[in-house]
Amino acid sequence: MIALEKARSCLEVLGLLQASEILDSRLQKAASDGSTYADFLSDILGEEITKRRQRNVEARSKLAHFPFKRTLEEFDFDFQPSVDKKLIMELATLSFLSEAVNVVFLGPPGVGKSHLSVALHEKPRAPP
Repeated sequence: MIALEKARSCLEVLGLLQASEILDSRLQKAASDGSTYADFLSDILGEEITKRRQRNVEARSKLAHFPFKRTLEEFDFDFQPSVDKKLIMELATLSFLSEAVNVVFLGPPGVGKSHLSVALHEKPRAPP
């Protein structure tokens, strides 16, 4: 038990708070399914990265002062046929970010420009 507490303390000192919180449950899981040390380490570090990204998105969303929170699933493409669903789903891949391309939504009021902009921002990023 001393080694476990030392490991938890080290994780906390390193600022890996999520990994520290899930250490017990992930050790039990690794023991029960026979995971390798590398799999166990990858698992807890992956959870740490996911939690940090989630907190980062939440903090940036607050700083951006978005008027509301929306998702692409909530957008009614049937009600707004002028919006190209295929193009929006392509934008949802966020490939334009790696290409350093700007995306601008143009149109009259009420077509969903703000909804789509916020929804694309809320799109979760995949871990590396």
